[in-house]
Amino acid sequence: MKKIYLLFLFLLMLFSPFQIDAYTDGISKYYVDITVKENGNLYVKELIILNGKFNGFERIINYKNNRLSDFDGSLNSFRGSAIYNGSGIDLKSIKNIDVNNSSDFNVLYNSGDIFEEVSYASTGDYGKYVRNITSVGEQYRIYNPDNGREKGFYLEYELINMGVVHNDVGEVAINIFDELTEYVEILEIKIHIPNNSSLLRGWAHGPLTGEITLVNNNLIEVRATKVEPRNPIDVRFVFDKNVINTSTKYSNVDALDKIIEVETKLADEANAQREQARLQLEQEARYAVDFAKKNPTRDNYNYALKCVNYLPNGDVKQNFLLELDNVLQIIEKEENFNKCITYTVFSIWIIGLVILILYIYKKYDKEYDPDFKGHYYRELPASYGPEVLGYLLNKTVGPNDLSASIMNLINKKVITVEKVPGKRKEDYLLRKVDMVVTNSEQKVLDLVFDGQSAILLSDFKKIARNSYESFLSQYEDWKLQAIGVSKAEEFYENNNKKNIAIFYSIIGFVLIYILYKQYISILVYAFILALSLGSLVYFITITKRSKKGNNDYSKWMGLKRFLKDFSLMDEKSLPEVALWEKYLVYAMPLGCAKKLSKDMQLKIQEMGVYDQNVIDMYDIGYMLQINRIVNSTMISSVQAAQAERARERMSDISSSSSSSGGGFGGGFSSGGGSFGGGGGGGRF
Repeated sequence: MKKIYLLFLFLLMLFSPFQIDAYTDGISKYYVDITVKENGNLYVKELIILNGKFNGFERIINYKNNRLSDFDGSLNSFRGSAIYNGSGIDLKSIKNIDVNNSSDFNVLYNSGDIFEEVSYASTGDYGKYVRNITSVGEQYRIYNPDNGREKGFYLEYELINMGVVHNDVGEVAINIFDELTEYVEILEIKIHIPNNSSLLRGWAHGPLTGEITLVNNNLIEVRATKVEPRNPIDVRFVFDKNVINTSTKYSNVDALDKIIEVETKLADEANAQREQARLQLEQEARYAVDFAKKNPTRDNYNYALKCVNYLPNGDVKQNFLLELDNVLQIIEKEENFNKCITYTVFSIWIIGLVILILYIYKKYDKEYDPDFKGHYYRELPASYGPEVLGYLLNKTVGPNDLSASIMNLINKKVITVEKVPGKRKEDYLLRKVDMVVTNSEQKVLDLVFDGQSAILLSDFKKIARNSYESFLSQYEDWKLQAIGVSKAEEFYENNNKKNIAIFYSIIGFVLIYILYKQYISILVYAFILALSLGSLVYFITITKRSKKGNNDYSKWMGLKRFLKDFSLMDEKSLPEVALWEKYLVYAMPLGCAKKLSKDMQLKIQEMGVYDQNVIDMYDIGYMLQINRIVNSTMISSVQAAQAERARERMSDISSSSSSSGGGFGGGFSSGGGSFGGGGGGGRF
């Protein structure tokens, strides 16, 4: 039953003549100043304040309506006939006037940039307009672009021969516009009738929300708000006929009584529509208020208040507002209760999260105390390869660890290195020596030599780029093998129980969804969201080394400190030169190889070391060169292969097929657009 009730209310509002639409772009203010001249011409100044994005505005000004029948003096002729047509238009100027949100009617009289008439203009041009003459008027395409600010389009012109001299009165009836494609937030018109001393009546036709006011015998003001696009508006007024004593347009009939008869009928029709609309609005408000009383929620209250505010001021509206005050008290009481529940639940969740974070940190994040607590560690802490050390430090392996693995094989004489003479750019030949190696070391040899017994370092990067699929496949094989060997060392604890903590963080997102209320500050939800997201990331990413892993890690960090301070060591405190090669290998995953290389070079020069039995190349300096070249080559080769694969995939994507893809004043009468003149226009 409740759903049927809501559906009825929705349909009632949907077909209501006072349905309100929201326009973000349109004409915010439309000001028109009209002066009646002695010869029956109308001198017009108008300012259109346009907002939104536009290149310009096309203003259509018509001085006649070809659909009107000839005037024959009958009552029907006063509803609209050709006698109300003008005979021409005389454009005086078009210009831009600076405007802002506070601009009122007086801005119409400000100076501005005068625009130039041209035969052609392009998008983006400023200060130009193109005129197009039609059989009923003229069109002006005004180039005045903007991208969000308001712009004032000013036109000044004279409509020729618009006034009609009857036997008893003078009259003007004019369409203000009848084909305007823009929404108008505020329309204000001031009509000046100079030298008018006794008689003045006026009527306007258009939206029933408009008003026409006879300020005095010389001034009429017309105002309308929220005028929908293509909603015609016209104004008719009668006055002392000597006001237009030089006019040449005569009807030769007594007109005032007939005009009043026509306008009285139109006014009665409009008033009947207003009464019908008032009753309908009262009915809608009654339904909405009753529904809010039965279902006291903030949305229902706001909807009912909106319906009540559409009503004219009076006892009915006041009684509805009193009823809604009682509804509001109930709603606020319930909202306060809901706030208390929400804040309590969030507080409990936050306390639980803090406790959980402390527990998780202590249990699954805080590292064990290591056995080694010294500053320096001078020996190699373990016999596993440098790729395993890389996994211990980063929980993954990469190109830098591959370089270290190759250097380790060179150090173990599994790979020999010879400098190639006669080349402008230094190059080295790598040869494979038949020896028993581990599975992980064999993967390195397969990657480097690819079935060959020797390879130039200069060719290695070319092969990686040209045969990147094969190279990357072998690289991934080595990574998997290295990670497998590293996992066997059990450096890290398997903390599956932290999934409970991850679930607790997700509960925070669920609570935001379930407990969201518009009347609770968004900052509260933002705070809970930040806590949920931050804790979720923390719980997912935490790792903890095992006791063995942390003991090894502590020793390796001690070795790293030693290697970083290598240049500060006394010769007597340094280990034998034979160990330096291994230092260089493990310095690569430790991230201090570059500095260590320089320090070793200096130490070699200081010590004058040369031992053919230690290194079967030339000297330790030569080994340092090899370390630099191999590291640079391996890293750049992997990056080059990955870049080639990415380029090919992007090429495949880019080459694929595209997707398809309106008297004495008062309200307006209904109708509008029954007289001569008119026009409209819109942005372009």
